[in-house]
Amino acid sequence: DDPTPDMSHLGLEAVEGDVSQLANGPDAVPALKRKVKELYDLNQQMRYELDRTEDMRKAQVAINKELHIELTSLQQLKDTEAKDLVLKVKDLEGLAARRLARVGTLEAQVKQQLYSVKMGHKGKALLPGLAEGDEDDATAGGGTPPLGLGPHNL
Repeated sequence: DDPTPDMSHLGLEAVEGDVSQLANGPDAVPALKRKVKELYDLNQQMRYELDRTEDMRKAQVAINKELHIELTSLQQLKDTEAKDLVLKVKDLEGLAARRLARVGTLEAQVKQQLYSVKMGHKGKALLPGLAEGDEDDATAGGGTPPLGLGPHNL
């Protein structure tokens, strides 16, 4: 078993040699100095890689925070706009229903008035101008169409 950690993924080579064998020979001091230098250099390289990796991690965390804030903001905007659109649709549906009901009422009044005119009734006309045969002009007699039903609003 080699107690030296596997550092092949870092592109670094493990320091060779057993320190216990160096202490017995005549070249022990220079060999130990060389071994310390190798270990120091390896430590520096590993420290550099660790610092570089930590800087990249911090940068990624900062990017993730910014993206989370932007995503949350966009989600809130989407939710708000969706609620606004639902309200607008409901308002427009209500307006359309009211206008449709008013159109139905006006059509019934026109039919009643035409029937009255055809039958020769001399009663007061519901829509002024129809008794004179002006069926197409809802504003005949100087009146204005009710509920904003002018030609530009239909």
